[in-house]
Amino acid sequence: MKKKLAIVILIALSAVPRGIPASADGGRLTVHFFKSGVCPVCGRAERELPDIVRRYPRIALVHYEVRNSRNQVTETNRRNINMLVSMLQRISSRLGGKPFIYENRTPYAFALVNGVPYYIKKLSETTTVKKEVPLPVFVLGDSVYVGYQPHVLEQALARYGAAP
Repeated sequence: MKKKLAIVILIALSAVPRGIPASADGGRLTVHFFKSGVCPVCGRAERELPDIVRRYPRIALVHYEVRNSRNQVTETNRRNINMLVSMLQRISSRLGGKPFIYENRTPYAFALVNGVPYYIKKLSETTTVKKEVPLPVFVLGDSVYVGYQPHVLEQALARYGAAP
């Protein structure tokens, strides 16, 4: 039974994008955009992203909805959530636990608590806070950007070589 479960897990994980920036389709840079149908910031990002994509023609933008406009989580949304969690786990593993979730320009470490992705903010030498990863989420290579700040996203795109 354990062997069958392990095989199913390996097959499922192999189907999930790895967050590697350049792909085989002419060196395009893939940006994975996770959003909610009820999130106003996600809506703003969705309206503004076409302009960013026009300025950075090497970008391949892939959208994933994790909650629909009726504030429900469908089976497709659940698969997208699982894909995000899997991407975060793989990035964390590749980086050896180093911080990679950016809020503004500051990277934070990743934690998975009861299947829910969090990032850990160190407020002082003695105080840390776990925050649930907010939407929207942008996965770009081995970096994850939470919230939507166009200038931070554009700087990340430039750092990954997507400049026009």
